[in-house]
Amino acid sequence: MVSLHPGGFSGYRWGEHLGVSLLTYRPRFDPDDETWFADVTIRPGADPQPFVRLGLVRYQPNASELLRVSEPVIEWAQIPEDRTVTVKVDKDDPRRIEVIVSGAGRAFSAGEASGHDATRLGAWLHRPLMKVSVLRRRSDGIEEPAMVAEGSCPGFSPLAERAWIPTTQEELDAYLGIQQPEEGREEARSREHPALVPDAPGRSGAPLTWTTTFLLREPPLRAGDGASYSVLVEEVEATRPSTYRSSSPT
Repeated sequence: MVSLHPGGFSGYRWGEHLGVSLLTYRPRFDPDDETWFADVTIRPGADPQPFVRLGLVRYQPNASELLRVSEPVIEWAQIPEDRTVTVKVDKDDPRRIEVIVSGAGRAFSAGEASGHDATRLGAWLHRPLMKVSVLRRRSDGIEEPAMVAEGSCPGFSPLAERAWIPTTQEELDAYLGIQQPEEGREEARSREHPALVPDAPGRSGAPLTWTTTFLLREPPLRAGDGASYSVLVEEVEATRPSTYRSSSPT
């Protein structure tokens, strides 16, 4: 039974109680954040990042019937899409790894023309992007970006990461111009590896995939000096701001 505030629920009066069903979870304490939390599994299906409204209460099973449940607190949450990360090591060259991220998502947005054209800034800003980094943990516990094999990515940073995101069409055009230099022209400065855009989608409703390959300086499964490797994947998706600056003083 849950007690009701005045005007809290239409059709009920103050002092009345409403019968409810509870999904109970035993909270756990996070000593770093000094907060209590509970992991709740919600499967949204094919809906993209839906919102869910939660009614949170404290439940005391040993209290009297009318005092077992506290007054409800409403909280909104947005559910991200499921993601699966697969890392493959090439059996012929154990230094080469392939990282594949897959999951539900949209290939196009209402604000961007259809078609898969990586030369448009919209292909970056209107779709979920993946930043992928290969990390090397030394035997002393210090973790740092892994290094790619020498000569495997001429003109690019030697770090095994894909994280750069263009913010303007001019930046993207400049990057593509450097990536495809004129014949006989050399570009001396090093560039960052770009983040991953979704691969060209296949059939309608099929999961999206983001794929990249790294050729490391040493086999990650047979690293020397007691080192170990891991892969960090971060999803980035540009969204419209909730508020806009006024063009004139108000």
